[in-house]
Amino acid sequence: MHMMISIMSKTDRQIVRHEAGTESRWQSSLEQTIQLRRVILERPPQPSDAMDLLDCDLRSAAVISRLPDSTSRLYESIALGAGAAAAAALIRTREYAGYTGDVLLTEPDHPTRTIPVGKTGFGYPEWMNGFALASCARDFEALSILCTPICLKACEQDPGRIDPFWGLLCATLASVVTAPTTCRQFAQDADKALGTARIVDHELLEQGIRPLLALALAVAETSQVDFTNKLHASLEAHRQYFSQPDRQFEQEGFLAFRILGLAAIAVDRGLALEIDSGYLPESLVVGPFTGKRSLFSYYYPDRCVFSAQEAHWFLDLEGYPRAGRKHKLIEQCEYLVARYEVQGAPGLPHAIADFVVLDSAIFHDAQRMPPAALDAGELLYLAEIFAGGSESFHGLEQQQEYRHLLADAIACTDAALGRVPEERTVIPPESLHSKTGRTLYQQEPGRFRLDRMQAYRQTLEQALQELDRKLAEQKSDSQPSPGQTQTRGGESDGAMNEACQVAEFSSEIIRSQVLPILEQIAVDDNDEYIAQLQPTAADYARVFTAGTATKARQAYEEAWRRGFRVPRPNRAQTEIHCHVSPAGMFTTDNPLSRYFPGGYRSIAAMLNPHCVWVAWKYVQPGEASGLSFDGLVWVEDHWAWFPKPYRYLRAKEQ
Repeated sequence: MHMMISIMSKTDRQIVRHEAGTESRWQSSLEQTIQLRRVILERPPQPSDAMDLLDCDLRSAAVISRLPDSTSRLYESIALGAGAAAAAALIRTREYAGYTGDVLLTEPDHPTRTIPVGKTGFGYPEWMNGFALASCARDFEALSILCTPICLKACEQDPGRIDPFWGLLCATLASVVTAPTTCRQFAQDADKALGTARIVDHELLEQGIRPLLALALAVAETSQVDFTNKLHASLEAHRQYFSQPDRQFEQEGFLAFRILGLAAIAVDRGLALEIDSGYLPESLVVGPFTGKRSLFSYYYPDRCVFSAQEAHWFLDLEGYPRAGRKHKLIEQCEYLVARYEVQGAPGLPHAIADFVVLDSAIFHDAQRMPPAALDAGELLYLAEIFAGGSESFHGLEQQQEYRHLLADAIACTDAALGRVPEERTVIPPESLHSKTGRTLYQQEPGRFRLDRMQAYRQTLEQALQELDRKLAEQKSDSQPSPGQTQTRGGESDGAMNEACQVAEFSSEIIRSQVLPILEQIAVDDNDEYIAQLQPTAADYARVFTAGTATKARQAYEEAWRRGFRVPRPNRAQTEIHCHVSPAGMFTTDNPLSRYFPGGYRSIAAMLNPHCVWVAWKYVQPGEASGLSFDGLVWVEDHWAWFPKPYRYLRAKEQ
């Protein structure tokens, strides 16, 4: 059996670029393009800005390649074009997903431009240009946006304006970057679709599209011989197409941008560049690429949250890993805003999200406030995601991880229950503003009934209790895994750190809200204000576990009936040291629980882990000790006071 290998001579490997006019002609054209770019940056921002900048940068790079001493300017234009392409793709993708918001584009040596998300004409041809520039610039963040399935889907256009093969062609190119082993199937599907093309110019199809498709497959399969042969064939076809008299001055033909991008990927994967051509500058293909890259971020439209968890759940749903999330609290007018910076979601390398922190009463009454970060449908969807897959968690550590997810599922369901208006027994369908929520409602409206949600919550609670029973049986025999310390309560440091991050967010918010309450307690000489903090009959079931609520109610109602002796701080004790912790943190010694009396740990299992408790003391400035109190709890929409719960619950047991 004989193997035939195409061997080209040195002369055969040279493809001379076609003639395209004088240097002075293109210098003038470049100046016009630069001026147009300046106009775009000086006009009021609009959704098409990034796509218009991409077009300018592509033309600038093409023209610069015709001018002498142009290497550094060529790098600059390609890098700017890659950033503009990423921003344009992000705008198109966000608009397709139903979002508004803004894309922040920061180009080197330029101020950040805030571009509103909206409809644009960014389609498959523009996507291919952006892919080419990003590949050449080695702008992997730009590629991470362009090569996502949702971006390819968002680029779809009216079938009457563009042939169906374009989507498959772009998917083939994307697979070269994201999943090379799937490239052959995409290429075969695209090749079949080429046979049905009716709109595209026939010469472009044969001399531009087919050779590019073959080259993409050769790059994906990293075959040196195939790569060299297909690269030569595609460049020769490019020369034939653009050397025609009616095309020789078209700027997009000065450099073989799409071929150039694939060649850069091939060289980065170890293939050798064996073709010499002005269409394919070796410095761009072989690298290193020295152009300064742009930065881009997505700024979410403002949303309201009722707890720290809702902000985290929203970001979970968007696909951001919890590790690395950063936030800070900002006061805006009379509201508190939590600003998160996150990264790592598919197609969203970096984003900023502002959450206005409200309670449910304010939310339902304030029409002028932003929409909720999550509607009831999204909350129920998340609850099912968190609670699902229990069979895949094995061993103590994995089951402890699942316990956190199950607790999140219960909390999501509680949040959904909180969306049911008073005197209603169902979630109003008009309150479902998300695509996920509306889809779930259309599939099964009954799941939004109050009784169905309550039954689902009870099922989750039973599952959690059963899991706790199993974990209690295993803990006595468990040992820490290598390389990981174990806390006294059995939770891993990673889980504890994550819980502390969420609790820290809640603590800052609640601390700012509770300080006025603590100041009122300090000056309430006749106990009238303190009387307003007496728990309601319904509060006990919300603060204590099912087996403890009745016991707690009996003990505290008797104590409130007799009256509490509440000492007042002296005049020198003018500072308030306030500490906040979710009840779930009382099971271990950690930065949140250690400020509470030790008795809290003995009753941690009797408390709703999601309720947030407050301990505080009035101290003289410069002193550490003072008049201490504890037991103030935020219960849905009001404060309730359960002083020294460990005394009352233990006394009741005895």
